[in-house]
Amino acid sequence: MTLRVFLFSFLISACLAGMPGTRPLRAEMLDKVAAIVNDEVITQSELDQLLLTVYQQYRQAFAGEELVRKMNEARMTLLQQMIEDKLVYQESQRLKVTVSEEEIKERLEEFKGRFPNEDEFEKILARQGLTLTKLRERYREQIAIRKLQQYQVQSKVLVTHKDIEEYYQSHLADFTQPEAVEAKTITVRKSEEAVKAESEDPTAKKKAEDVLRRLYAGEDFETVAREASEDTMAAEGGNLGTIKRGDLVENLDEALFTLKPGEISPILETPMGYHIFRVEKKTEKKVLSLEEVRNKIRDYVYREKSRALFAEWLDTLKKNAYIAIR
Repeated sequence: MTLRVFLFSFLISACLAGMPGTRPLRAEMLDKVAAIVNDEVITQSELDQLLLTVYQQYRQAFAGEELVRKMNEARMTLLQQMIEDKLVYQESQRLKVTVSEEEIKERLEEFKGRFPNEDEFEKILARQGLTLTKLRERYREQIAIRKLQQYQVQSKVLVTHKDIEEYYQSHLADFTQPEAVEAKTITVRKSEEAVKAESEDPTAKKKAEDVLRRLYAGEDFETVAREASEDTMAAEGGNLGTIKRGDLVENLDEALFTLKPGEISPILETPMGYHIFRVEKKTEKKVLSLEEVRNKIRDYVYREKSRALFAEWLDTLKKNAYIAIR
């Protein structure tokens, strides 16, 4: 199927789904096969149900040939995922993985709880082309797939102390907290003419000097910031939040990190204006210890090992399966 034919087919199936008088066409399209996995098929209608949400998002950002290309990429990605899920579910059936009605009910109640009432829940099902029976079956498959993955993969993954220590040593930079400060700021902007000319602005500088005198006289920094600052932080009392070394331009960065908590900077100039800072809190550079990050590393290594083992197991399923994409 070409890109243009695919998008045309998809748009027709999506748009005609709710129109009267289209039952014969819809029935014909429901019979189209997107892929065959062993002795089961994945229909175009099943794929279109998933693609519809993607299309509604993509059409806000893309158009024309780019939309066609993006949708075709999404089609192949989703179809591959559906094929893999079908393979795993088939394997779960072969191994007689059981899913109880209670487990399905629990998933269904959790999903229903996201909606304010039964009407909204039913509207969502209808919009997605689902019935309660189909939703229950989908949950049955998802739970069976998860159980089989846990049995075949996750239960066989072992993360050793050596794994954790080796990861820590090879990723020390990831566990280094840079020097940082929590600070407040007041900005007096230069005029447009001064910015364009890359020159000083005596009027703005004089205003900044007046602000600094008020601060030296003991006025509250947040109050002065709300009254005199000309940046987006003014309404919040000049609160900059946490600044890491290197986040600001060089002269501001250097000055800010020489201040101690509670100290106020001199007037600092940038091409855009004049700035005054007060440091609230300072955190020195620190390398987190292995014990501080051990659990985080264990979780990460476990996920990576699980992902690799699952991919290997899935490849084996694919090699032993008949798969045809139409």
